[in-house]
Amino acid sequence: MSTPDDRTMPAPFVQSELVTITEAAARLGCHERTIRRHIKAGRLAAVPDRGRLLVQMAGLSDLSEVRQIPARMRAGAARPNADNARSAQQDADSRLIAHLEAEIADLRERLRTADARIDRMLPASVGPARVPWREIVFWAVVLLVLALTAYMVAYTVAPDPATIHRLAARAA
Repeated sequence: MSTPDDRTMPAPFVQSELVTITEAAARLGCHERTIRRHIKAGRLAAVPDRGRLLVQMAGLSDLSEVRQIPARMRAGAARPNADNARSAQQDADSRLIAHLEAEIADLRERLRTADARIDRMLPASVGPARVPWREIVFWAVVLLVLALTAYMVAYTVAPDPATIHRLAARAA
């Protein structure tokens, strides 16, 4: 039973699993460039398929320089170093976020303290204080009494106009 693809591939490729370079690198835990170097050096067999290269997985196990990933890690198809780097980056990000949150809380507390000090230094009349109506009426009455008193004192102490004219005529 042969398919059209089987006729175009050489015999060794038919019995072995074929994967892309990216899949092979992910399964073996190495970089794609490492797989390409082995293909170029002739240590791995590869066949072109619709513009990409397919690698024979059976040939990869023979390479001693390519690090094999244990089977339990192949399911994720991710490199262990990438997971460790991602985890380390997440830890660093978490520490940075915690540090920045603590810094923000400290700045907020310092702002509240500064606001409290400024409020204590300002006079009470600076704020939008409400003046009770009773106080306004009281001061209005006081001013009216003072004005009337000043008028009465000026009227009783000042000489009448006839006296002023008589004194002016003598002085002249």
